[in-house]
Amino acid sequence: MASESLPGAASAEPGKTDDLSTLTNLSEDTLLTELGVRYQDDNIYTFVGDILVAVNPFKQLPIYDAKTREQYSNKQRWENKPHVYTVADACYHNLFEQRKNQCAIISGESGAGKTESAKFILKHIIDQCKAGSYGTNLEEQILKISPLLEAFGNATTVMNHNSSRFGKYTRLLFDNKGSVMGIQLSEYLLEKSRVVEQTGGERNFHVLYYLFSKSDKADFFLTVPDDFPTLGGQIKADNAEMLAELIDAMETVGFDEESQKVLFSVLAAVVHLGAVEFDSDAEEHATIRDMTKIAPIATLLQVSEEVLAQSLLGLNTVTRGEHIRRLYTAPQAYDCRDALAKALYASLFGWIVSRVNELLAPELHQRKAAGGRPGKAMSVAPSFEIGVLDIFGFENFNNNSFEQMCINLAHEQLQYFFNRHTFLLELDEYEKEGIDAKRVSFKDNQDLINMFLGKPVGLLALLDTQSNFPQSTDQTMVDLFVQEHSSNEAFVPLGTARGHPAFAIAHFAGKVEYNAEKFLEKNRDNLAGDIVECMQESKHEIVQDIFFAEILNTGQIRPRARKDGSVRMHRGKEIKEEAGNTARRRAPTLATQFRNSLDVLVKRMTACYPHFVRCIKP
Repeated sequence: MASESLPGAASAEPGKTDDLSTLTNLSEDTLLTELGVRYQDDNIYTFVGDILVAVNPFKQLPIYDAKTREQYSNKQRWENKPHVYTVADACYHNLFEQRKNQCAIISGESGAGKTESAKFILKHIIDQCKAGSYGTNLEEQILKISPLLEAFGNATTVMNHNSSRFGKYTRLLFDNKGSVMGIQLSEYLLEKSRVVEQTGGERNFHVLYYLFSKSDKADFFLTVPDDFPTLGGQIKADNAEMLAELIDAMETVGFDEESQKVLFSVLAAVVHLGAVEFDSDAEEHATIRDMTKIAPIATLLQVSEEVLAQSLLGLNTVTRGEHIRRLYTAPQAYDCRDALAKALYASLFGWIVSRVNELLAPELHQRKAAGGRPGKAMSVAPSFEIGVLDIFGFENFNNNSFEQMCINLAHEQLQYFFNRHTFLLELDEYEKEGIDAKRVSFKDNQDLINMFLGKPVGLLALLDTQSNFPQSTDQTMVDLFVQEHSSNEAFVPLGTARGHPAFAIAHFAGKVEYNAEKFLEKNRDNLAGDIVECMQESKHEIVQDIFFAEILNTGQIRPRARKDGSVRMHRGKEIKEEAGNTARRRAPTLATQFRNSLDVLVKRMTACYPHFVRCIKP
């Protein structure tokens, strides 16, 4: 927004103004100077109008204890210094003053402190509302979700030692008295490619290292991280402590001992898959270099060792009634191995989120409050909700791929949402009141979003079109991008001088160059039917469930419903689930899933009154 003097604005000594929008002259230089002075004094929170700016201190500050939370309980904004608790308190108490759902939207670059801010907001809201008749255990469960999901969804990157490699939207659900009734999570775009490869100086997901601190790691056939090529790093000094925190979180949320054992078994199988290597025979067909590497994986997943090995080496198809086996080359076998590792990890993560939603659903806790008697259980639907968005930071690395494009598109959508709420709606009010607002300007990114999401020739639509044709390549996809969008000032053609398909986008946060290699492969996200069928035959119910699961058009999974000791019946006869019914089905492309999930997210946020927290990495 263009800098303008505001009538009646204040002037003060640098660093002493809590709301910079009240300064007589607010420019970019003034803003940076004020934030810098305040940061040196450990005043990391500053308001700029309705926006809370939070500068990451990279150290512990004594401003989050119970006494501080009490100080910010049910207070007007002007009664205290700026704090993330100010936003949390406003979210909760506005529910009843405005009678409208609220949401806190936390944004910023990687390493700016978004996840910590989200946890502080959730903690303060839970401290305010209490669980009432639903029990204090529910509060504890909600607060333990963060360490659980961080273990599975965070990793060390070149930008941040605890970087969220997924986005999540947490919906706290309340009754009309203000007691929290439950929680529902939505997760977005887990960076599952990290399971099989990381760039220099980066690591795999935290939880895969925690396995090596388990006292029973020998039961999972684990030795040391160096024996497993896809881990990319040693265990850290606090590894055992973090494992204990994860197990405590899982137990508190409600994962029983058997479920935990299966989860760790699947994680160990993912680690072992990275050690499977292939050679080529005289006919260029893949062979497994060391068959002893397959046995622990089969044991951990409780599947047939022979079927697993054969599934990694070739694909069985039926053409015109004839059964045909197509053998893989070594590179194809590696792709199949990696696809299985990614599918196991991503599906397991989705299952965990789904299970958390079941365990912390309002309906379940209403039944608990009624002593487990369905007839006595309250049937009260939640009256309000507070959403907290903690999403991956805008990314611009030396090598940016499909994942970075989706992440940065999400930030474009959030920027548009911010612009609309902060500027467009405000300008409408000025116009209604007869105020001249011609001097107020801001950069609208609607055209860029249309370039991505428009149909039939938006970038994501073209990506899907190319993904449907086997003969398409990443280069033909980029050529089509150039053909349709070279006239758009946000699209920057790069030619072929880089030696790989590439293009650049002039995002609101800066120009980003994308390496388009493997765009089509990542978007298709194919997993061979033979592999799926092998997993569906697992003796672990959790493994069965996630490979029989329905993949929703938003990318979330819906595990098949299970009831202990029950079977599916139709007209008095038991229905047997056949693997082939789901193994060969085609899931929506990742671009389609991401577009749909983004659409749902924006609709949810639009239905709420938003509070913005902008995190900054100094």
